[in-house]
Amino acid sequence: MNRPEVTRYNFFCTRYKRIPCAWQACQSWFRVIWFSAQVTQCLGAIQPAPWFLAVAAPSGSVEAWPQPADLRAFRIPHGSFVKLHAGTWHAGPLFAGSPHMDFFNLVRGGLGKCEQARLS
Repeated sequence: MNRPEVTRYNFFCTRYKRIPCAWQACQSWFRVIWFSAQVTQCLGAIQPAPWFLAVAAPSGSVEAWPQPADLRAFRIPHGSFVKLHAGTWHAGPLFAGSPHMDFFNLVRGGLGKCEQARLS
């Protein structure tokens, strides 16, 4: 008997450490960006504080990573969740103040391999 493929969802809390950054120089914030080819992710902060996320359009493969000029940074207000479609390049979350920040994380497609690239 063939069983239909089951979509896997994982929901968990993650504590991220603050990355020191120069808030005036956006492109210097991001040294490493991440890419998950087959994973959709929703991310939202637990603490009542804003946070930042940079994204770039999917490129189709980890070998075709975006350049710093391709990134767009956003200030995410408390109470908002961000959905990252499969293949979206992302850097962050970044935040100021606290040495760490807790996030709800909903992942669709399993906890597969996440690739990274260093920005030039």
